[in-house]
Amino acid sequence: MTDTLKSYLHALTHLKRGGTRYGIAPHKPVLVLTLMELVEKGIIIDNRLEANADLVGHFLENWQLLVATPHQADFTQPFYYLQSDKADGEPFWHLTGLYYQCTHRKCEHAGRGT
Repeated sequence: MTDTLKSYLHALTHLKRGGTRYGIAPHKPVLVLTLMELVEKGIIIDNRLEANADLVGHFLENWQLLVATPHQADFTQPFYYLQSDKADGEPFWHLTGLYYQCTHRKCEHAGRGT
């Protein structure tokens, strides 16, 4: 196994997960497993993806199979919060387009904000 694969394996098995009154949030692992499933099925063939019926449907199916707590099955939470996870000290999840809008003043000064 290459060092890069080892780094990603470590990152994906050590995801930051928020605590809730129901326990540790299951959202990120369910989304990652869903993405792996969609890659394996050939539905995702690129390193870019969008929130569509396949993604949401598979996420909800996996949620029902894997989550036994009263957490809400909201795929948007891990979609956003995976940005804080890192592999080799660098973020491996980036949101672009409609999924993320930078409103920080540094982005505005760089001409990227709205």
